[in-house]
Amino acid sequence: MKLFLDECVIPRFSALLVGHECTTSREAGWLTLPDDEVILRAKGRFDVIITSDRRFARQANLTPEGPAVVILRARHNSMSHLSVLVPRLLEQLRDVRRGAVYVIDGRG
Repeated sequence: MKLFLDECVIPRFSALLVGHECTTSREAGWLTLPDDEVILRAKGRFDVIITSDRRFARQANLTPEGPAVVILRARHNSMSHLSVLVPRLLEQLRDVRRGAVYVIDGRG
């Protein structure tokens, strides 16, 4: 599966997503792009956008043929806090639908 890591997700996180092709916003040259522009550019290129921006889904124009969006909600946007979400993220990736939004909450 082709995954895009939004700029708010640390690039090192991609190393934990074994079995998936990951591209960071820096690698794509999409740093500082508005969310709706990221969605537009990702359409047809990526299956899923992974972000920790809680407002991403509200600010972006999601369409049924566009990529799915997974929002990671952790106490802190650090590797130690995000890494505990990986098993649930990998499980969710097995069953994503284009244009849908999923939240993986690890703040509990």
